[in-house]
Amino acid sequence: MGSKIRPNCMNCEAEFEVIYLGILFNDDHNCYAPVICDNCGTIVTDNILEPRNTCKECSKPLVYAGSLTTKETFISVFTCRLSKDLITKRFYVLKSNLYKCPRCHTRNLSFATEGCWS
Repeated sequence: MGSKIRPNCMNCEAEFEVIYLGILFNDDHNCYAPVICDNCGTIVTDNILEPRNTCKECSKPLVYAGSLTTKETFISVFTCRLSKDLITKRFYVLKSNLYKCPRCHTRNLSFATEGCWS
């Protein structure tokens, strides 16, 4: 279960595909988050719990949008609880910040919610 989001750049207005974030039902080993390849100019998803760190197309380093935190954030584009343990709280949060666009390389990229998936 998770969210469908669309990357949008306010500078170059590049067309990006909708990406699917979140976890599969009863799956504690995968949480899909957006990753950006500056070299290929793409935005795809990767498992934030076992990050690949390099692009599978060009082998260049990937930039992970969002962050891991111990505090749940409700004012965000997407939040995912990574641990069921009430003591060890871990979350992945994609804030509504501006990120670096992989096409025009300016800090004008944002993510908009397109709905949910299950």
